[in-house]
Amino acid sequence: MSQVTRYNYIFDDIGPGYNNVSVRSSSFIGVKNILLMLNDDHFLNRRSPYISPIMADLLDIAVAVFTADRFSTRFRSHTHRELSIEISLRCPEIFGKQTVISLLNEILHYYSHDVWQFQFHSRQLQGRISEIQGRFGIRSDSAEVALWSGGLDSLAGLCTRINMNVSPTYTLIGTGINHTMQGVQKRTASEVKRLFSGTEINFMQIPIHFHNIDRIFPNRSPRTRGFLFLVIGAVSAYIEQQNTVSVYENGIGAINLPYIKSSTGLDHSRAVNPISLCYMSKLISEVLNEKFVFRNPFLFWTKAQMCNSIIANNNDHLVQLTVTCDRRRRASYIQCGRCSSCLLRRQSLLVSGIDDTNYFVPMALKNGQRLRVSDGDFLRVMLRQVDTLRGCLNSGNPWQSLSEEFPSLPPVVWWLADLGEGEQNDLQGNLVKLYRHYVAEWDTSDVRSMLSHGLLKDGELQHHDSIYGR
Repeated sequence: MSQVTRYNYIFDDIGPGYNNVSVRSSSFIGVKNILLMLNDDHFLNRRSPYISPIMADLLDIAVAVFTADRFSTRFRSHTHRELSIEISLRCPEIFGKQTVISLLNEILHYYSHDVWQFQFHSRQLQGRISEIQGRFGIRSDSAEVALWSGGLDSLAGLCTRINMNVSPTYTLIGTGINHTMQGVQKRTASEVKRLFSGTEINFMQIPIHFHNIDRIFPNRSPRTRGFLFLVIGAVSAYIEQQNTVSVYENGIGAINLPYIKSSTGLDHSRAVNPISLCYMSKLISEVLNEKFVFRNPFLFWTKAQMCNSIIANNNDHLVQLTVTCDRRRRASYIQCGRCSSCLLRRQSLLVSGIDDTNYFVPMALKNGQRLRVSDGDFLRVMLRQVDTLRGCLNSGNPWQSLSEEFPSLPPVVWWLADLGEGEQNDLQGNLVKLYRHYVAEWDTSDVRSMLSHGLLKDGELQHHDSIYGR
C-alpha cells in the first residue's frame, strides 16, 4: 500500500531580508526552519507607482508554494505528498474565496500531482519597499512583458518579436534560485539590449534566496517552478499596466508529449504547457476580477523555426550565451548535450545551420572511446517518438491518430478553444502542421547521424531506421 508524506509550512510575514519558515513533516521528528528572502527591489523600476496589495499577496503565495515544493522530499515509494501552507496576507478575504482556493488546488495538482491546502491570515507587518515606495513619471505606452529564462527560446522569441515590430518596448522578467542561471539571464539581456539599441528593452530580475537548509533534503525537480515564474510575470505585467504576459516557448517543448507510454505527469514538466497557461489566466483573472492572459505566440512553431530570426540578424554568437540543459551545471560546460532539452536544442540548431559547441564532452569521447549505453537513452526515446509521430501523420486521419496515441493532446485544444484562442478544427490543424514540420526537421540530411555521434553504438541508428522503414 502506498504511503503519503505530509508537510506543514508556516511562513512569517514575508518582508525585506530573510524571513523564517517553520516546517513539520511526517517524515521527520520536530520542527525545521528555513530562511527565505524574496528580492523584489527591481519592481522599483516600474510604471505603476506601487505594487497593489493583491499582487503582493500573489507573489507571496507563489514563493510559498515553490518553497514547499522545493523542500518537501518526494520519496519514490510515495504516490504523492500532502502540502499545507499557512501564510499571512494583505487581502486574505480575496484569496480565501472558494473559487480562488479551488483554482489554486486544481492548478497545483496539475503541476505537481500533490494535494495542497492553504490557511490565510491577516498580515501584521508593513509591506516590502516595492509596495510602499512610489516613483514619479508614470508612463502609459504599451509594452510586451515576457518571461526571460536565459534559454534559447527566450532569445529566439525576442529576436522574432522585434523583427515583427510587435511592440516599441519589451520588459523581460527573470527569476530563479540558481546563481549561474541568474547570471545567464543578465548577460543575455544585456547583449540583446546592446544589439537592438533602437528598441527599448528593460530587464527585471526577481531572485529568491534560501538559507539554513543544510538539514533538509530538497526536491531537485520542483514542478511548481512554472507556477512561480508565471505569477512573477503577472505581477510584472500588472505594474507595467499590461494585462498579458508573453511566453516565448516552441510548441514541441511547451506541449512536451511523453516519449514513452509509461510516463507519468511528473516525468515531463508542465511549466508552460498551454493548459498551464489557460489555468493561470483563469486564476489571475479571478483574483483581479478583470481579464488577464498568458499567451505563447510560438505555440505552433518548432524550435528551429524560432531560430530563423537569429540567423536573419546574423546574431549566431548569441546562441552561445544561452543555457538549455536540465541537468546540474558544470564549471566549463554547463550543458550536457545528452538530456532531452539539450538534444532538442542541438537538433534545432543543426537544422538552422548554426554551429553550437557549448556542451560537456566526456573524457572518454575525447579519447575516441564510446560513452555509456545510458548516455544515449534520451536520444533513443526521442527517435522512437519521431517515428510514432510520423506514423500518425501518415495515417488517413492524422489528428485522430495523434489523439489516440497521445491522449494529452485533445485537452490542449479544448482548453485553448474555451479561452477563445481559436476554433477547435483550426487548432487541431495547426497542431498537425506543427508535428509535420518537426518530423521533417528530424529527417533533414545528417541531423540524426550528427546527433547520434558518441551517443549510440556503431550501426545502432542504421538498425533503428531499418526497423521503422526509413
